[in-house]
Amino acid sequence: MRAICVSLVALAVSFPALAHNEFEEDRLQLLVKLICENGGTMDSATAARVLPEHDFTRREVVEIEFELEDREMVEGPTGEGYLTLTKAACTK
Repeated sequence: MRAICVSLVALAVSFPALAHNEFEEDRLQLLVKLICENGGTMDSATAARVLPEHDFTRREVVEIEFELEDREMVEGPTGEGYLTLTKAACTK
């Protein structure tokens, strides 16, 4: 399931070892909002276009995705290159 989380930011970049929870809660909420505004799913092409507009770093997104999975907010498996949130995540 963790592989799903990394797929959104799999923009042909390798990541260094990551420490868990290196993000602010408001950033998690913003990412959830952006994904929900995109119909609850975001593919890597949309992420590459939208996330830099909000100053998300790849590292931050990976950490938030791990947290979304831990909070059981990820619908899956969703496949390569995109992430889908649960309906409950988008109705909060």
